[in-house]
Amino acid sequence: MADQRDKEGKETPFEAFSEAGQALAESLSAAQERNLKYAQSVFESTMALLKDHAESARTTLKQWEQQAQKQHIDPKVAESYSNLFRAPLNAF
Repeated sequence: MADQRDKEGKETPFEAFSEAGQALAESLSAAQERNLKYAQSVFESTMALLKDHAESARTTLKQWEQQAQKQHIDPKVAESYSNLFRAPLNAF
């Protein structure tokens, strides 16, 4: 009986290596999950910021068009500038 306890208490090098490998795999998996969550949050916040800026640019462009109409600027000139400013928004 004591002989079995001694054998159970001692780990073989293979068992120690196996446990270390398992711990490493779990650590790498947890790190990968954290990195994925971080990348997703960066992507989502960047997309939200870009959408906010695009909406602000659209609002500013509408205000500019309204002012151009009030000031009786030539419609062709106003349309040319409007198309110039809308190009990046259309690309987005």
